[in-house]
Amino acid sequence: MKLKLIQLILLISFAQTAFSQSINFQGKVTDSKTNLPVNGAYVFISYNYSAYTNSQGVFRIAEIPEGSYEIKISRLGYKLYSSEILINSTIRD
Repeated sequence: MKLKLIQLILLISFAQTAFSQSINFQGKVTDSKTNLPVNGAYVFISYNYSAYTNSQGVFRIAEIPEGSYEIKISRLGYKLYSSEILINSTIRD
């Protein structure tokens, strides 16, 4: 079985709370060969935060504390995507 590769385009936005800074993390998952959106991909960050992509390949995970995380993206028929990411308030979309 030939597994397809996925690519991830990330957009990061920020939400200020009364007690600490939290991050609204969103991105788009696309097929690496066709650049078409991947619907229904499971995106999870260090097993604490997760979301599924919509029909446009877009996902959104709200209120993630700043820090270093491992992001993984899984979808039947695709190779598992895994990468280390740093989420902090100095990155803007």
